[in-house]
Amino acid sequence: MRMTHWRRCGCLAGKTIFMAGVLLLLLLMMSCMTGCGIEKEVEPAEEVTRETAAEQQVSEAVEEIHVPDELEAPDEAVESSDPKDFHEAGKAVDETDKIEATNSHSDDNESEGSKIIVSSEDYEPVEASEKEFREMTPRVQAEPGALIITGDGLENELVLNPSEWQLNHPWWTERYYSSNNNLGFHKIWLVKGYDLGSLLKEAGLKTDEDYLITFESADGVIYSEKWSSLQNRYYFSDLTTDTGQLIGPLIGFYRKEVFDAIEPQPPVHWQTQELTASDRDPQWPRLYMGQQQDHPSDINQPMFLRELVRIVVGQERKE
Repeated sequence: MRMTHWRRCGCLAGKTIFMAGVLLLLLLMMSCMTGCGIEKEVEPAEEVTRETAAEQQVSEAVEEIHVPDELEAPDEAVESSDPKDFHEAGKAVDETDKIEATNSHSDDNESEGSKIIVSSEDYEPVEASEKEFREMTPRVQAEPGALIITGDGLENELVLNPSEWQLNHPWWTERYYSSNNNLGFHKIWLVKGYDLGSLLKEAGLKTDEDYLITFESADGVIYSEKWSSLQNRYYFSDLTTDTGQLIGPLIGFYRKEVFDAIEPQPPVHWQTQELTASDRDPQWPRLYMGQQQDHPSDINQPMFLRELVRIVVGQERKE
């Protein structure tokens, strides 16, 4: 009986120990499994931590970028939700930009030299003398082929440029001139150009003496005559003394021959004509003058100098 009882007790004890071992083993296995699960759950947390660290580095890098204080809106405007406040903050920034731009521009000007601004109240006009006024007045630039009218018999010098020589020039006038050459060819000319007397008046012809007028052509030919004599010449419309009329000299650019005959028998007849652009004188400008009084056969055509470049009244001007 006792042997059987101990045997039974031994079996129960062995079973108990075995079950305890199994339970311990199960606990160990569960512990291992739980530890592994924790490690697996920690890995995503570590990844989140790394991303957070990267974002923090980017944030720190952005914070290192310096924003000028004058471009930052005031804290009051940022904290306010009123659109008016934001408008006032932006206006303040714009005013700051304008002030800086003005200061920068002022610095550039100061590097080139200080400028003094004078108000209209502080300005006092200064009257220049007539000589100073002429010296301050810019002279007209002469073009190639220009006609220069100069000399000490004039107050001013005139420059007549080819770009102005048009058929409808407002200063030009038309006149008829009678002429005769060394071969006896008598002609009647219709001419358009500058009246020489008007040009000299424009240049300020002096009246203290009867000046000698000298005409110079491009080929070097020179002709001179007193101003009083040039004004005392005549035009004979039918080449008779009965039709003679006083006529002044002209600087012509367009011309047309309306009558031409060698040793004609006056009175002569011809038809009135009109000048056109095709009547341009290819050797302009040319001098025209009348004939001697009561002398329709006076030889004046050789004095019709072509390609004039200078007209000198009196002597050359002294600079």
